[in-house]
Amino acid sequence: NMDESPRYPVIGAFLQKRGGTIRHDAVAWGYARAADRLGVDSVDTFDLLAGVDVTGGLVFTPSAEEPSVQGEARPLDDDELAAQIIQTRAAGSAWFARTEHCRFSLAGGQPKFTLANHNGTWPWPNIAIPSTHIIKPAVADCPGSDRVEDAVMELGELCGLQAAPHGMIEPRAGVSAYIVERFDRKVENGRIRRLHCEDIAQAMGCMPDGKYDIDAVSCIRFLHRFDPTDGLGYEFVRRLAFNVSSADSD
Repeated sequence: NMDESPRYPVIGAFLQKRGGTIRHDAVAWGYARAADRLGVDSVDTFDLLAGVDVTGGLVFTPSAEEPSVQGEARPLDDDELAAQIIQTRAAGSAWFARTEHCRFSLAGGQPKFTLANHNGTWPWPNIAIPSTHIIKPAVADCPGSDRVEDAVMELGELCGLQAAPHGMIEPRAGVSAYIVERFDRKVENGRIRRLHCEDIAQAMGCMPDGKYDIDAVSCIRFLHRFDPTDGLGYEFVRRLAFNVSSADSD
């Protein structure tokens, strides 16, 4: 109701010109609930990320000392893993695990969680134990989406594209999820290393609100600066063609 004298006037709103859904309030309350559960009483994003296994090569800590919480790692057994898959699938947009052992940050709207393959066991990751795998159950209102994602990765490999190791995990009969190895992690001499990574929008210095305005030609020209042979450019086009052909609209 945009009349001048409505019962409940609109005094502010969000506008997203490309027509997507804005859920800023849900995101804000999600951060607030997580902060309360983890004992964080600050509105500073740094405090929320302190001690967390985050994407890429960085760790955030208020202390100058290198953190060590290896002793806190407790592997999940099959029943716990199955329960986490069920909880994550049922939680929908509120997928963040309701446990103090869950200390990771991973962007994206699809429910997921991460674990570390540590000496053959699967503990929760933390600042000292980087996660190595992402586990994505089927979306609640899209049954089978986990198997579709696995199948698309298989198709990419059949088309000659290099894909991260992936598959389906079934800790208990009737409970399964898609699992994929992280490309921003590397195991060396039995130790998991975090690797710095950027997507092409970040590498081009593009602000978040303009990331969907980048065209393929701009990307190819940018890659040419680092590889005059255009090997990177041709590989980008191959992957872009597969992305479009497989109906991946993100």
